[in-house]
Amino acid sequence: CKQNGTQSEVIVNENSADVDFRVESNTDTHALFVQASDGNVGINNSDPDFHANATNLVVGSGAGSQGMTIFTGQNAGNYGSIYFADGQVDGAEEYRGIISYEQNIESMRFHTNTVEALELDVNQQAIFAGNVILGNNQQIQLGGLSGGDMKIYFDAADGIIVNKSGHLYITNQANDKNIYFSTDDGAGGTTTYMKIDGLSEYTQFDKPGRFMDNVYAQFGDSND
Repeated sequence: CKQNGTQSEVIVNENSADVDFRVESNTDTHALFVQASDGNVGINNSDPDFHANATNLVVGSGAGSQGMTIFTGQNAGNYGSIYFADGQVDGAEEYRGIISYEQNIESMRFHTNTVEALELDVNQQAIFAGNVILGNNQQIQLGGLSGGDMKIYFDAADGIIVNKSGHLYITNQANDKNIYFSTDDGAGGTTTYMKIDGLSEYTQFDKPGRFMDNVYAQFGDSND
């Protein structure tokens, strides 16, 4: 260690010897640890050697609960943030990715390629700036029932909606607007087969209906 009061820095191990640096606290032998062989740093960790992509700083001993805290002000505009950079030229290179939490309005945000991709607001609502893409057989599950009271998914061949509790309602609450049921038109496009007209209050069929043998269309309150 070299410092006589005239230097602007304190240097430990200036000759780059393979000698670890360790700071011990009253209860922790490795409160701060610098591993000389690779420069990895451990906080409450004596062996900061984990995945090669994320081993520069290791926090925690591996026993019990461990963690870090970012302590900020309490006002709107006060952020606790983690930035992901790929350059240092005072531009977008310094904030390619961001995870931030804004106090007062209690909002957590995730940025990719410098643009906000997701916000989790004070009411635990998730606001996505882009599409939500799920792989084959990955489901959107709604409700508290195991596996979902209702689920929507694609099984690599078909789009599927499954409801397992109560009635299934399809409702359009926009004033004087319609509900359209469309599918393939036999020529590579799509066309409407049925329209529920919310302005004129009727159901319009744009294609023939086919009733199989011994299946009837019933009309009247008493099927008369």
